Amino acid sequence: MVTDYPGRVKKDDTIIFVDKNIITCPNNMTPLWNLHPKVYIELKKEISLCPYCGQKYKLNNYDE
Repeated sequence: MVTDYPGRVKKDDTIIFVDKNIITCPNNMTPLWNLHPKVYIELKKEISLCPYCGQKYKLNNYDE
């Protein structure tokens, strides 16, 4: 766990690879203490970020 200032938790640089173009965050693996309102994220570009927690998501089949 990394903090950039007291009281705010910042995720590390882990990228979650997914097979769908639209995903939700937080996902099923998010610990209860780190939940935020559910958002739908459309994966259009190489890496997409959650606007709440900054979690990085990437399509499995994205050509680099």
